[in-house]
Amino acid sequence: MSNEEIKKTADYGKDRNTLVLVTLSGIILGLLVPLIVWAINKDKMQLEAKKYLTNLVNFELTLFVTGLALILINIIPVLGQIIYILGGTLICIINLIVLIIAVVKVSGNSEYKFPLTYQFLK
Repeated sequence: MSNEEIKKTADYGKDRNTLVLVTLSGIILGLLVPLIVWAINKDKMQLEAKKYLTNLVNFELTLFVTGLALILINIIPVLGQIIYILGGTLICIINLIVLIIAVVKVSGNSEYKFPLTYQFLK
C-alpha cells in the first residue's frame, strides 16, 4: 500500500455503524441527531470516529447558520424571497449529496473531509 492509500483509510472500528446511522439521520433531521450523539459519545469514541463525528457536526452547523442567514434575507421583499427559495433548495441538495458520499466513505473505512465547513468545534 502506498502512503497516499494509507492516509485515505481510517479505522472506525466498533463506531462505524453508529457513524453511518448518525450520518443518515442528518439527511432528514439535520443537526439534531449528530449534535446529540457527539455530545454524549465524544469522550467514548476512538480518535478517528470522534474526528469524523466532529466534522459532521461542524458541517451541519455550517448549513444551519447558512439557513438562519437565508431566513434574515427573506425579510427583503421579492429579491430576498427568491434568494431564500434558491438558497434553501441549494442547502438541501448539498446536504443530501455530501451526506450520501460520507455514508459510502465511512462504511468503507475511508477518511472523509466534509466540504464547505466552518470549524465551530475542534
